[in-house]
Amino acid sequence: MRASFKTAILYLQAILIVVTVLVVLLPEFNQIPGRDQGVYLYIGEQILDGKIPYRDVWDHKGPLIYYLNALGLLISDSVMGVWILEVILLSMTAFFSFAALKKLFQSHIAFPIVLIWLVAFQAVMDNGNTVEEYSLLFQFCAIYLFLCVTDKNPQNYWHEFFIGVTTGLAFALRPTNIGIHIAIVLALVIFNLIKKTGYRKSINQIGMIAAGGLVILGCIAIYFWLNRAIYELWQAVYVYNYYYSFDVSAKWGQSFLKGYNFLSSIIWLSVLGFIGMFISILKQWKNAPPEFRFNLFLLIALPIQIYLSLISGRRYLHYYIAWLPVLAFLSAYFLFLVNQVIKKIIDHQPFSKFVGYALVFVITLFMIYPAFVNSLSLMPVTFSNINPPTNEITKYIQNNTSPEDYVFIWGNEVTYNFLTRRESPSRFAYIYPLAEKEYITQSMVNELITAISEKRPIIIDATLPEKYTPRIDSEKWAHIPFVQELVKFIEENYIVVDYIGQYDWPVLRPKNNE
Repeated sequence: MRASFKTAILYLQAILIVVTVLVVLLPEFNQIPGRDQGVYLYIGEQILDGKIPYRDVWDHKGPLIYYLNALGLLISDSVMGVWILEVILLSMTAFFSFAALKKLFQSHIAFPIVLIWLVAFQAVMDNGNTVEEYSLLFQFCAIYLFLCVTDKNPQNYWHEFFIGVTTGLAFALRPTNIGIHIAIVLALVIFNLIKKTGYRKSINQIGMIAAGGLVILGCIAIYFWLNRAIYELWQAVYVYNYYYSFDVSAKWGQSFLKGYNFLSSIIWLSVLGFIGMFISILKQWKNAPPEFRFNLFLLIALPIQIYLSLISGRRYLHYYIAWLPVLAFLSAYFLFLVNQVIKKIIDHQPFSKFVGYALVFVITLFMIYPAFVNSLSLMPVTFSNINPPTNEITKYIQNNTSPEDYVFIWGNEVTYNFLTRRESPSRFAYIYPLAEKEYITQSMVNELITAISEKRPIIIDATLPEKYTPRIDSEKWAHIPFVQELVKFIEENYIVVDYIGQYDWPVLRPKNNE
């Protein structure tokens, strides 16, 4: 009877987790995708048409994000298919986080923390379908596997191997998304040094983690090498991002404050948990019990995750998703400490347990209630129209071009190429690479000019003065001679025929268009 009751509780928790995932992702349902999401969807669509990322269509994220979007488009040939995939993967992420939390804390702490971090995720998901969102799955998987590492069977390193696999997958989304995995390696090495277990164990553990990562990255490298795209991958993901990261000076104080403003509730719980955990580490330093290794991991992971999330100097909301795994475990540690204090204050065990459960319930309800109310209030509007998302821009493109026409959007609004099913004339579907003086080359510009000359697309200048990319006629292009050639070509061969959207984006067509 007791076993069946526990099973029923687990099923109920699983259902509530999935419901929370749906509530969290509800505001994103069937919305116009954001800039990054539009790029991923467009490249996913191109993959289904037989194209290869980087070689046939350019972007600077890791390759896995494009193939995840292609998989979502296989489920349903629209943004809804990717939304369904998000629900599945975020549910898996939540279950792995619950399993990892349950290894350290009781279920009445693990379960509420899952709900709390999911609701915190909603505040920074930034339209969803981001590399940081999908990386959460591999980060929580790695933490779970890390907690499975024991000293009982010193010759078994399979957990470390699969930690490496999750490292490779996270790296394949974006190289800076492996902060959790770096912290795991450092925690293992430092713990072995403190326990004086010998350097051989550390070498074996690091070797197996490296082997797992190389299996994934090796397969990816072979795939792109066979498709003659490995050089293009390297140039886009590593060379371009190297220059891109230096474009904006890092303002660490402002960047951190933005993260705090959006995640303040869970951060306060985490700060209190961090203080308790730090005191615990100081007490455990000499003896180094098993739980010390995980406390050490959290201590290392926190600054690494913050640093890697803000390294570019930009303050996009989805960058703060990387904080959530560490914040979740620190918050859980705080609730654990609260329960321990209650047990010491109240001698009567059943009553102290009731008080502890009730306090956790109140804290959880306080943190998740506003998000639930907000999402549920959107439900009637959200599900009133399940047709593909559209707006003035998509309608204009569909009404003024045919499916065979090419559309080149100056700026980064590839979303409209995807929504209207109009292909870009070149693999450079947006012009961020043009704005990197150290990255752009004469051959890239020539490639783009040739594509525009041959395919004669309509051009939409979808830029704003304060944004990353200047307008076609901006004087800011003067410092990049290569791009000036492209601008001159467009000005000589195209004419403005219309203005569309709330920002009056110029629409250009070829002169003497027959």
